[in-house]
Amino acid sequence: MSKYYKRTENYITTGPFSNLNLHGNNGPIKITQIYDSVFNQIWKNVANELNESFTNDLADKIDYGFSFESSSFTNGIRSWSCDKYLSSTLNKYSNLKVLTSSTAIKFDINEQTKQVNGVLFISNDGLFNGIARKEYILSAGTFFSPHILMLSGIGDRKILQENNIPVKHELKQVGKNLMDNGMINIKYQTQSFSIGQSIPMAVINSQARTTNNNSDTFFLLKMNSNRRDL
Repeated sequence: MSKYYKRTENYITTGPFSNLNLHGNNGPIKITQIYDSVFNQIWKNVANELNESFTNDLADKIDYGFSFESSSFTNGIRSWSCDKYLSSTLNKYSNLKVLTSSTAIKFDINEQTKQVNGVLFISNDGLFNGIARKEYILSAGTFFSPHILMLSGIGDRKILQENNIPVKHELKQVGKNLMDNGMINIKYQTQSFSIGQSIPMAVINSQARTTNNNSDTFFLLKMNSNRRDL
């Protein structure tokens, strides 16, 4: 995935970073890393007092500790994927439609051929079955990707049957070994500092791994329990 992240980045830094090969410099999204923030040394002191590891760059190898967090703005203006990719693409292709206020429920899967016949989604206008000519792409994040797979009948047979979901394809690892980064934002107000001087910090925790005793799968199935009959 690294090469694709690099393609999106136009990385700008004022700091002496040792491994700039981790970043791209020709992409459309401006990524700013300001090393000389007035808070830098303060946060480094905090890390030292807590005996935690510290790295200047979140893209570098770090499992636990403190790091500076990059910001996606330039000259005080946000630089983001919607502006650089989505908006320009929508204007370029007249046959591309984005459905807002719509939620994907599950795939309609042929139990015999294992092929996807459509994707069920719900909107303010009702329940629909979207049919693709070539392929379907599932990209719903750490929690909702396995959530949709299991509602579609793809997952651990025992768990699917316990939740009255017809098994279309048994794949026991769906919903297991989930990994995501938890984040708590603390907001504070400063005086006489520009946005470039008030750069946030990030505390990196070791990613929690699920076990057979955890209730991740149960949580995934019940997240959208009011629509489980679909």
